[in-house]
Amino acid sequence: MSRSPDNNASIKSCVLKDYTHPLCQSVLDGKLSTDGFWLQIAQSGTPLTEADPDHDDCSLITFVFQNDTEANTISVENRFGQPVDQKMQLIDGTDILHLSYRLENDSRLSYAFVHNMPPVNMDTGDTVERKALLDFIESANFIPDPFNTQRSPPISQNGDGSLLALKDSLSDEYAKKRAGIHLEIDRGWLHEEEFVSEVLGNTRKVWIYTPAGYDHSDEIYPVLLLLDGATQISVGHTHRILDNLIADKKIPPLIAVFIDNAAEPARDLELPCSDTFAEFMESELIPWLYHHFPIRSLPTDWYVTGVSYGGLASLWLGYKMPHQIGNVISQSGSFWWGTGYPIGEAVNPSTADYQRQLMIKTIASTDRLPLRVWLEVGKLEPNELIESNRLMRDALQEKNYDMVYHEFGGTHQFSHWQTSLPLALMHMMGL
Repeated sequence: MSRSPDNNASIKSCVLKDYTHPLCQSVLDGKLSTDGFWLQIAQSGTPLTEADPDHDDCSLITFVFQNDTEANTISVENRFGQPVDQKMQLIDGTDILHLSYRLENDSRLSYAFVHNMPPVNMDTGDTVERKALLDFIESANFIPDPFNTQRSPPISQNGDGSLLALKDSLSDEYAKKRAGIHLEIDRGWLHEEEFVSEVLGNTRKVWIYTPAGYDHSDEIYPVLLLLDGATQISVGHTHRILDNLIADKKIPPLIAVFIDNAAEPARDLELPCSDTFAEFMESELIPWLYHHFPIRSLPTDWYVTGVSYGGLASLWLGYKMPHQIGNVISQSGSFWWGTGYPIGEAVNPSTADYQRQLMIKTIASTDRLPLRVWLEVGKLEPNELIESNRLMRDALQEKNYDMVYHEFGGTHQFSHWQTSLPLALMHMMGL
């Protein structure tokens, strides 16, 4: 899930480079000392949040960080906007760094501070600049906000993030481990398998989630397939979501299959509309599931979900196997993708020379299939993602698919996806 390169489509949400929070202004005016500022920050916590006088449905958000001598610049990394705009501003003569945003009140995002992020504009930067930024993001050390007690799912493998959740944002209650959910009684179990594919010529981990009471039940279960399986477990905490939804009787007990990716570059090759990956699922993994687990056979009892490329792959698998999978949950699906896109290169998908939007064109040009579809995208995600999801929505509506579409106040992160997935599961399989 690398940074996507385009502008953000939310009109109201933006960086406010010319805005100064009143507390910062007091320092600039000499009315508050630097020590007094940090004392107030320690008491209030961060980010600093104010009502937006110009938009009732927005807030003004100010991030602050205490400058150090280890970096030339410090930026707020939050997967929103352009890196060139995320550099924090220093109040002269102090160690106070600040940066303000206007965000809609349903916004929810992970963020952290980072030293010396390349000031790249991903819309206009060349391939070398874009590649340098993506490499930096993969290896940089991210620093959580020391004045924010709310932690988020990690924003990278190199550091935890802090959570900003405004008043109208979705709740993450279903992704949290509950004290009342007892291990032996109410929690499901994850069983790890090493799965060798002759079709794909590679090996991957697969985790099978069996619900509470499975060992003493004669039930035949519905099936949920989840792509990017390791990340779904370690970052999205999707197994906890299933535990809590099942315990609350919001969804039925089920078998969930967390399908990990083989070694790189397998994800980039297999998830974007791969016939070979669909063949692996249909001829190898699914028969293996039928052999080892008591699962239902009707496509109405089979679900598939994924994020980003996984969201694209989920609809692709539904399209290729409607006789097996009847329900698709796509979160921030990469429907901009098409054949010929130079995967693995730091090329802007909005300007690259390739066949755009393959999945959208496929749906638009074929007969309606017996699929139910949940489609969603975050309002703080890049334009290319938002616009392609809207086009997919239109194509599905034109064919009269059983489909729901949502735009939530999220970025391209699990801090958002783990709050909307419970809504999707309850809508698609709710009791």
